[in-house]
Formats: sequence, structure tokens, C-alpha cells
Amino acid sequence: MERGPLRDLFAWTGEKVTFWSHLYAYPGLVRRLERSAELLVLPQPALLLATLTWAQQRLNGTTHLAAALRLIDQTLYACFTSHGQLQRGLTQTLSAMERLGQLRFSHHADAAQSLMLGERRVSEVVMAIAKSS
Repeated sequence: MERGPLRDLFAWTGEKVTFWSHLYAYPGLVRRLERSAELLVLPQPALLLATLTWAQQRLNGTTHLAAALRLIDQTLYACFTSHGQLQRGLTQTLSAMERLGQLRFSHHADAAQSLMLGERRVSEVVMAIAKSS
């Protein structure tokens, strides 16, 4: 709503936050803390992996992280802040997925588009291939 043509008519209220947090908790975009009114905007790894795979397929197999996240941002859910930075929870999930070996990031100095992932610059992402048991 904040990004749409009616954004000037939209204002967050406690009821709206609660309603949307329930909706977004189901697919794994928001985590509601138990016994607390706090919410974490933290995409779950399975959701992020599925949406990155979806984006790469639509972008003809490109491994450019910025292009994939922009497509996700425009089509599925917000990835960037109003200042064009990666959303903090998304950065945390991407970093955790790299530590777990689910994603591998690289950066090429001549890359046309790159993003800051925490303190480092990233331009490419490769998903790890699941090994069958």
C-alpha cells in the first residue's frame, strides 16, 4: 500500500499492523515473537530460496543478485528500503543462508550492479545444489 498509487491515503494503525503481520507470518516474511507485540521482518530461508529460484528462472538463469531481488521487490515482496538499501532482515537471512552453505556470493569488480550485503559488496549469487541421500 505504501508504494501504490493510493499511498497518500494509507496510514499504519495498530490494527493494520496486526492484520498484515498475521498474513505475512504465514508465508514466512514476518516472525511474530511469542508473548510480545514485537515483529521481526525476517524472511525465512525456504521462502527466500524459492523466490530467488523463481526470479532467476524469469531472468533467464542470471546469477545477478540485484536483478533477482529487484524482480522479487517489484512482484512479490519488498526487499529494499525507501533509501534503496537491502532490508535488514533480508540481509540477515541471506548471510545466514551463506553460512549454512545454501547460497554462495561473489563480487566482480566490473559488475554493472552490486549490492552491499552487510559490510561487503556482492554481485552474484549461486544456490547450492541439494545432495540426495
